[in-house]
Parts: sequence; C-alpha cells; structure tokens
Amino acid sequence: MPIKPHVTAAQVCGFLESRIKSGEWGAEAKLPSERAISDQLQTSRVTVREALKRLEANGQIYRSNRRGWFVAPPRIDYDPSRSAHFTQYALEQGYSPYTECLMQRLIQADDDLAGKMAVAEGTQLLELHRCRGINGRLVYLEEIFLRADLWPDLIEQPPDQSLSTMLRNHYGQLFKQVDVDISIASLSAAQAEILQAPAGCSCFYISRRTLNQEGLVIEYDREYWRHDALNIKVTHQFAE
Repeated sequence: MPIKPHVTAAQVCGFLESRIKSGEWGAEAKLPSERAISDQLQTSRVTVREALKRLEANGQIYRSNRRGWFVAPPRIDYDPSRSAHFTQYALEQGYSPYTECLMQRLIQADDDLAGKMAVAEGTQLLELHRCRGINGRLVYLEEIFLRADLWPDLIEQPPDQSLSTMLRNHYGQLFKQVDVDISIASLSAAQAEILQAPAGCSCFYISRRTLNQEGLVIEYDREYWRHDALNIKVTHQFAE
C-alpha cells in the first residue's frame, strides 16, 4: 500500500491563500470548518489549526468566537499625524463606521492618570469606554479620559459623537499638540470577548494625549485595535 505524502501546515496555508486570492472566498466570507479542511486535504486538524493561526498572524483571516474563521477585509489606514477622527477617515475609505458606548462615569484622577494628564491627584475626570466598528465588525476599544473639572456639563454630552468635534464646537477647544505612542500588546480576556477575538490575541495599543491652545492636556485616551484591522500609514512632506 503506497504511503500518502504528509501534508504540512505551509501547504494548507497555500491551499487557503489560493482561494482567498482567487476571489473564491471574498472579504468576510466564512471558511470551511477545521474538520472539513482536514478531511479535504487528508491531514490532521492540528496541522489545519496551525495553518489557520499563521494566516491569522498575517492578518489574512480572523477568528470570531463561537462563529468560526472569516476572510479579513482590507485594513483601515490610520495616520497618527492627522487630526481626523475615526468616523471621518473611515468614511473617506469607504467604510460604514459606528460606535457603541460601554460605560461613562465621573471619576477622580489617581496617581497614574494625574501624571498622564498633568493634573493634581483627585482632579475630576470623565471616563468613557467605547467600542468602534466598521461594516458591522468591531475593530477596536477605547478608554477616554477628559477634563470634567473644566466643563461640568461634559457628562451630559452624547457619548457616541466625535469628541474632537464636540470639544471644538461646544467648548471652543483648539488642538495645539497631540502626543501618540504606538506599540504591540495583547487583548485581555474581557477585551477579546467584546471584540469577538481569542483571548491573548495581538493588538495595536495606541495611547494619545491631546493638548489645547493653552498647553493643557484636555484628553488622554487608550485604544486597543485588532491587529488584523489596522494599517499604520504616515505621510511626511519634506520642506523644500
């Protein structure tokens, strides 16, 4: 009896990639189950799972908890040097953005937040947690802290609107400087559950401090992006 050749994870990757690139499986298409793939290729589910994880790490597919594997749509381009807000640059790229408010409350700044926002410990802040999505898929979580001591009615403002637009139009705040830090982190179990991602999944971690025309830090926020949803893109023009 002839011995069947061993099918490797790399070969399974090639099989799946060919169908994605050919358009047989378009963006957001659901992949066959691990069992169906292993039966078709006559290999183990362990090998199939390894291949799927490789494609996930490359951002070509993504896993939705309890739903299966899907072809990842094109990533959204994000330029941290621009002052555009999420809704604006998502619409510019042809996406349908949406926002869900998870939590909103008034707090007092602890030592860490006081340092981040250059205020005294105990200063009143508005803490706002939101998740943002495009085309029906949640792509990142954000934790926002605003200077509620400067604007007592801040908590009455709609939490799903563009905060930069609200600060400019309602409170007359002009942005003078934005400090952005970007690194790689992993989603906590709670964060992954909200984004329908596996716990420990890699993410882009973006922290941002916004200073107004008087040099005051008026906003500090932290964003946790699904790694397969974001492309960091910066355009720099040199002076002549």
